This record gives sequence, C-alpha cells and structure tokens, in this order.
Amino acid sequence: MNGVMTYRGYDGLIRYSEEDRLFFGVVQGVSDKITFEGESVDELEKDFHEAVDDYLAFCRKIGKEPDKTYRGSFNVRIAPELHREACRQACRQGISLNQFVETAIRRQLAADSVQENYKSVQTSGGWISASFDSYADYGPDMINGNVISFHRVLDDDMKQRM
Repeated sequence: MNGVMTYRGYDGLIRYSEEDRLFFGVVQGVSDKITFEGESVDELEKDFHEAVDDYLAFCRKIGKEPDKTYRGSFNVRIAPELHREACRQACRQGISLNQFVETAIRRQLAADSVQENYKSVQTSGGWISASFDSYADYGPDMINGNVISFHRVLDDDMKQRM
C-alpha cells in the first residue's frame, strides 16, 4: 500500500510494512528527515500531524526558516534522446524548454485529475455522458483533449461488450 497524506502544505509519503504490520511515512520536499508511523490510519494521521507541528515548532525555537516544501525548480534526469526531442519540440513551438516541461506536467496532472474526479458514466444510444466534480480545475484546452481521449477508451470498451 502506498499513498500520500497532506497537512499544512507538507506531503507525507506513506508505506505499509506487512512484516511489522505498521504504516509509516516520510515527509517529502524538505531537507530534514521527518518520519511518522501508526498501527492504524487514525494513528498514522495523528502522528503525521504531530510530526509536522513539531518540525515547525522546532524551526521557530531555533530561528530556522522551515523548508518550503516546493520551490518551483528541480533537476530532472532523462535519456539524452528524450532531452533532445523535448528541446526540438519546444523550439518548434517557440517556447523555452522550461515552458515545454511545465506544460507537459500540467497536462499529465490534468489527465490524472480527470480520471480521479470522474464520477459516473452513462450510456444512451451509443453516447457517453460523464460527470466530474468540477470543470473549473482544468484549463479549457486540457479538459477537452482529455475528455475526448477518455471517451474513446470508454467507447472502445463498450464496443467490446456489445
């Protein structure tokens, strides 16, 4: 089991140890090591909140600025061929490589959100209607592109069932 909990802007990556029968986690995006654990989800969440609160209190006490969880820049290691193709595509589009990568990440996050927020599928006369939590969270270009490809997958699945 893997998952993520979020509290006060900090993300905790969660794992489960079958051997120890224990949930445990590590706060991501900070240079300090912040861990938490629990035998139940409630215990895990409580310890996660306490760990973040203790970290912030400790930082205040020693006069240290708490790590910002994300600063907006990071290094990515990819195959040289992929790097070259991404640069070429960015150049063709008249944008920087940073803009190209940011757009790719936004599109993937939007696609993931569409799938996570997808609530229901109804079929009527071969048409598919979908219900989502909110279209406002996705850019108009992204929602249209993702819904179309999502519908195609559903449509192909429906054809196989018929």
